[in-house]
Amino acid sequence: MLQDNNPPFISPRDVGTILLLTLFLITIFSFIVDLNDTVMLLIGEVLIIVPALIYVAAKRLPLSIAFRMKKVSLRTVIATLFLFFPVFVLTDEFDRLMQQVFPMPQDWYDAMTELVRFQTVPQTIMILTAGVLVAALCEEWLFRGLVQQSLEKFRDPAMAMVLSSVFFALIHFNPWTSIQILLLGLVLAYVAWKSGSVLPSMIIHALNNLFSLLMMNISEEELLVYAHDHVRLIWIGVSLVLLPAAIKMFNQSTRSA
Repeated sequence: MLQDNNPPFISPRDVGTILLLTLFLITIFSFIVDLNDTVMLLIGEVLIIVPALIYVAAKRLPLSIAFRMKKVSLRTVIATLFLFFPVFVLTDEFDRLMQQVFPMPQDWYDAMTELVRFQTVPQTIMILTAGVLVAALCEEWLFRGLVQQSLEKFRDPAMAMVLSSVFFALIHFNPWTSIQILLLGLVLAYVAWKSGSVLPSMIIHALNNLFSLLMMNISEEELLVYAHDHVRLIWIGVSLVLLPAAIKMFNQSTRSA
């Protein structure tokens, strides 16, 4: 694991305050605007990082250190891309299983699907910008950058990863996908901790959102090569084989960084 020699001092109380303000801000925002507007979707994603940015600016902390924005090696980037495939496939199948046990209400699902449907070129660009680039940037800065990094100084890394992932799941306000988001959060937390940077978690987060959005915008016939009701066994099998190798490759890449 890569560590910064002079990490910023942010107490658990400060972290809790930042998270409460973030939760309050997003809750108020969701009540006063139409979240079916893609522009509002983009603004909502940006608001996630606003309290943390204000806090860091007020304390005059270096942004790169406070948000764990450190460079990683090309080898780590390649290992991250390799790790993404099995993580995406296995978490996608887990999501499908959970929807059978704890299905999302149809009206919620229809509203969510309609919100991210590609209808015009400008709308598509806005959805991809908000759901892929801005979401990965702002959410990783907050949860794996400032929150997790700060908690690691007061708790063991495992507890810090769990807590940051729980907060990550809660901020999505969706009880029907909370366990799935929590599991993804744990993966993102691990790669950020192991590499000492939010860049690998941002890559996985962005790719996860990108592929999820694309899958929600193609027909069932086009998706059949990958999944029907469940991910096809061939892809699950390949992912189970690749996952240990991908984790090993990622761990080795961070040790040599």
